[in-house]
Amino acid sequence: MDILTKKEGDCYVIIFPNYFTLESLMTWGIIIKNKIAGNTGLTLLIDTNSHNFESVECLKWLRNFLTKEIAVSQAIDKVAFIQPVIYRAPGIMSQREAYFSDINSAKKWLKMT
Repeated sequence: MDILTKKEGDCYVIIFPNYFTLESLMTWGIIIKNKIAGNTGLTLLIDTNSHNFESVECLKWLRNFLTKEIAVSQAIDKVAFIQPVIYRAPGIMSQREAYFSDINSAKKWLKMT
């Protein structure tokens, strides 16, 4: 199953399938990079769904992609992650990164509502 990406205003809402692989992440990365390159002020809302991934390499790749890929990191102002509390407690890590257990809190932090 593919990673769903839809645009709502200046925010890209990304919803992961119930299970995702490194290959699906890398394919998604090419697509999203092409969509956002050259932009600024964008926000991402990333819903990891059940947080069921092929390996920890998926999470490492995603973090690297969002922080080290210049065309991506320059386009993004804020990223909100939605994931089950058993994997990470909700919290605001910085002005650019926060973790939530529900979509409404994430949207509020991103000022989408």
